[in-house]
Amino acid sequence: MEHNEHPDHDRIAPAGCPNDEHMLGALAMWFELRMQERVGWRDGSRLYGLEVLDAGALERNSDTAARITFVAEGDVYELLEGECAATAASFDALGLCCFGTATNLRTGERYRSRTVLVATPWGQSTVNRLQGASPEHMGEARGPVAERVAALFAASGTAEQYPGA
Repeated sequence: MEHNEHPDHDRIAPAGCPNDEHMLGALAMWFELRMQERVGWRDGSRLYGLEVLDAGALERNSDTAARITFVAEGDVYELLEGECAATAASFDALGLCCFGTATNLRTGERYRSRTVLVATPWGQSTVNRLQGASPEHMGEARGPVAERVAALFAASGTAEQYPGA
């Protein structure tokens, strides 16, 4: 049985159904909280495959709501261009965790930052966190990384396997 054929497994977008943005946002927040607990603050980017085991448990922040599989780490664009991107995209969702710095434009103060992106063929959701602050759900991803992730799923034809999705 392959990782995405788990019998008790909840699909993010079941065959014939549109993506549930609420569930995708809940998965993004759940994933960010796992990154806070397990990875902390680093440099670079990390790519994961995510399996949803119990969609209802995502909002309760249950450790057993989903399974995270580490795929690779490195430069975000190299990760998304490499074979590892197809591996991550074969799961229910691709998870991307990127680290950097953010500057408060009013004060010039700099902060460590982490952005997680969760993506399926039907949508993307991001959560940002500044070091020492609570995570902030940003909603749909935008920008060059989000465009590259969308292109990855478009090239795989995954959404076409689910008519009406």
